[in-house]
Amino acid sequence: MKKQLSIFLPILLISISTYGQTMFQKIFEKDYTTTFGAQQTNDGGYIMAGLHQVSATDFDYLAVKLNAVGDTLWTKTYGGIGDEESYAMQQTTDGGYIFAGIDSSSGLGSYNVYLVKTNTIGDTLWTRSYGGNQSDFAQAVQQTADGGYIVAGYTSSFGAGEADIYLLKTDASGNLIWSKTYGGAHGDYGFAVKQTTDGGYIVSGITSSFGISPYGNINDVYVLKTDASGNINWSKTYGQNGDDWSFGVVQTNDGGYAITGHTNTDSTAALSDVYLIKTDANGDTLFTRSFGGSNYDKGTALIQTNDSGFVIAGSTYSFGNGTSDVYLIKTNKLGNIIFNSTFGGSGNDWAYAISQATDAGFTLAGYSDNFGVANSSFYFIKTDEQGKGNNCHQTNPATVTANTITKVNNAPTITQTPATITKRNTHTIINSGILGIDVCPLTTSIKKSITNNLNISVYPNPSNGNITLKTEKVNDNTSVMVYNQLGQIILTKQVTNPLTNLNINVCAGVYQVRVLNGNEVIYQTKIIKE
Repeated sequence: MKKQLSIFLPILLISISTYGQTMFQKIFEKDYTTTFGAQQTNDGGYIMAGLHQVSATDFDYLAVKLNAVGDTLWTKTYGGIGDEESYAMQQTTDGGYIFAGIDSSSGLGSYNVYLVKTNTIGDTLWTRSYGGNQSDFAQAVQQTADGGYIVAGYTSSFGAGEADIYLLKTDASGNLIWSKTYGGAHGDYGFAVKQTTDGGYIVSGITSSFGISPYGNINDVYVLKTDASGNINWSKTYGQNGDDWSFGVVQTNDGGYAITGHTNTDSTAALSDVYLIKTDANGDTLFTRSFGGSNYDKGTALIQTNDSGFVIAGSTYSFGNGTSDVYLIKTNKLGNIIFNSTFGGSGNDWAYAISQATDAGFTLAGYSDNFGVANSSFYFIKTDEQGKGNNCHQTNPATVTANTITKVNNAPTITQTPATITKRNTHTIINSGILGIDVCPLTTSIKKSITNNLNISVYPNPSNGNITLKTEKVNDNTSVMVYNQLGQIILTKQVTNPLTNLNINVCAGVYQVRVLNGNEVIYQTKIIKE
């Protein structure tokens, strides 16, 4: 049994504001690791999760929590004596996290769907395994409006063929409410799921049972729309004559859907392009686009932005600095490219996750075997809203866009309700050190022109938390922000008078105060609360 360690490292004060667009690239090295899920957290930092190789035959879930500028706050691993691999994660409404993937420690089958629910610092609240006596995989998870979870993946324990899409709905404690399989006689796999505004679900993946070339070895994009109980509203396949895959799906703000993955033009093509499909609410295509170059290009994750456009993350062998690079594409709402970028070194770099940060920039996470690491390692990139990351290990390729002709079939999907078994696990946690490597220097769009000539003061210092900010010059753009030792904003206030009262209603410690004129820092100091 693994032994739980309690290791607390000293945290340094971060002297940089998140009141701008921070850009950085970092590698996190610990033997062989790969990130499959990442997002910004509600404290302004970031969370990544994936897998970590413990031995030649053993992987564990690995989660890494970062602050706003990419410094490691904590790392945790989750697993048992077998193989555990995390393929999806999300921060939950209670501030904790849900991780989804597979485990082989539960004893149900070869592999089973594995959920881990934690609190805000990564300590386990509960774990569950689900499945049958063969192999069952989770590839996507989302917290639902009722506080429970929807999980999508695939199963060979149940269903109509060699593998079927597997959809499971749980309550907030991980108790199974229902499970469904969807598919045909061949292989059908789910890679993405989102709850829709009507309370149902949209699932995307691939099928070799249906579609344009249902031969068992050629795949088409496979999309299912269900109601809240998992009953099918419609199912469709999309593709050309070759191999077409989907790894990401979102419901769009017009009520339709957008899907990303990759597409081949015919069954003999060894190359592929990033694929973007936009549909209406019934799954009928409004447009399809392909993006790429002369080699292999793939979309793995997708979000819609506030301007109704789309941002796709993935990988490219056509462009960049190495064998493969992280690929970032931003389009408008019609699928026309606004900008695109690659990131990486001379070897292999991939992205599996994309999110938009509160400063309108983007986060990408995946893996890299560059920058001096011995094995594949977590790779995290934070860009500005134009997809720029300091122009460090970055290119802006001449991507070719095509208006792809997509064939659509209504798939005669078979739905079954399997006898899913749930098992409660007690896998242990290890606080696991990880090496953070700065690939590119940290920058921010904030201007800093702090001088000693301004008549600004904060008093008393030390204090009980009730302090006064005194400043002679005040305008409509003057504000004050207070940060804790994690770089998190704990107080922000507009300054409208020469004397401003601030109540630092937090625990004792050292805090940083910044006075800004617009986005320009004009004064900063440290204060002590006793």
